Amino acid sequence: MLERLNSAEARVQKIVELLREAKFAIHDLSRIKADDKGELFRLNMAFELGLDVGCRVFGGGKFAGKKCLILETEKYRYQAAISDLSNSDIAVHRNEPAQALTEVRNWLFAESKLEVPGPTALWNASLILWLGTTTN
Repeated sequence: MLERLNSAEARVQKIVELLREAKFAIHDLSRIKADDKGELFRLNMAFELGLDVGCRVFGGGKFAGKKCLILETEKYRYQAAISDLSNSDIAVHRNEPAQALTEVRNWLFAESKLEVPGPTALWNASLILWLGTTTN
């Protein structure tokens, strides 16, 4: 399903539809921290993760096989905000794009059993694509 721009639809309903359709989901919690003093931290990503986990736990049937990857900047940082995720396997990217790509690639390879190019090949391909868009 492509992103729809219908303002009459609640955003959360669009998110729920995407979660229902997706067998695989990636949730990056590294941006839930507020940047400035007095600024509220962002909860959208954690909320969407909760919806996705709820879909898997309560949905049954095809939803019981949903797979999630949770990314974070540091290994245990998420526990300060979402202690209920303790004992979950969280992938750490240290705010390094190449490491994030590697974590996602390795997870997709392990969970989907699809042949996926190695991290270096993907990184090089992404750089070529990025360079192609910035020079035009």
